[in-house]
Amino acid sequence: MHTYGQTPVKYYTNEWKAAETLTGKGLSKDALEQVRAIYQQAKKDKQDAQVIKAAVYMTQLQTENREANATVSIHELEKEMSE
Repeated sequence: MHTYGQTPVKYYTNEWKAAETLTGKGLSKDALEQVRAIYQQAKKDKQDAQVIKAAVYMTQLQTENREANATVSIHELEKEMSE
């Protein structure tokens, strides 16, 4: 079976475990940095599902770290979608 043009799926299991561990320890800023790294790598690797997962997770983590998060997060997601 050939998968011409399809990118193999990557799950970034170790990276997500690290982010979850940081979140569990209450280190939301560190977890956010970890998730941003996952996001950047997934974007580079063209792993759309992981990009979406990371974007949603970043939004959740940012809720704890900034005011007016919903508005800012929507603008960031709109910007990413337009690229």
